Amino acid sequence: MRSLNQRIRRNYEAFMLPAGRVLKRTGISANWFSLAAVGLAAFAALGFATQRLALGLLLLIGSVVVDMVDGSVARASGRAGPFGMVIDHTTDRYAELFWILGLCLGGYAPFWLGLVTLFSMLMPSYVRAKVESSAIGISSQGVGIAERKEKVTILIVSLVLAFRFENAVGYGFGVISVISQISSFERLWHAYRRKADCET
Repeated sequence: MRSLNQRIRRNYEAFMLPAGRVLKRTGISANWFSLAAVGLAAFAALGFATQRLALGLLLLIGSVVVDMVDGSVARASGRAGPFGMVIDHTTDRYAELFWILGLCLGGYAPFWLGLVTLFSMLMPSYVRAKVESSAIGISSQGVGIAERKEKVTILIVSLVLAFRFENAVGYGFGVISVISQISSFERLWHAYRRKADCET
């Protein structure tokens, strides 16, 4: 699964690099794109909370698109670094919080399921951070059945289906929760196997 995710990531970065080259001419740093994505996510949450599903969906997609270009701008400008990655990952978590909170406030999913989904989405990032910052020193990037892009895609599909099916968002949350937990355990297992290999 890791090799597949890594190939997808490489192809995605190559596809987005031309956009990054164009946008770097604006002089706006990649970190500002990350912050703008969070702002759009907050407005999307407001749309969901007030049951303006179409508006919320459009703003969510806008948030995702803006977030997609921040890394491309950083790579195109030669400024990609650890701190930029920290900013990107942190703003991603805030965006996810806003989306889920807005959808629960709007009645598209129960709060208990939103809490489970938020926790589940945080766990793969937490496991990766703990593994990479510990004495184990093993990278788990690309490990797991699904990364953030796949989860956001599932969320968008569930929102589109919500125009016709009342419980679509709830089912989407359920799928996201399951694959997120699977990814967490896959990363733990990967770290365990790599540690065992290093000790033999």
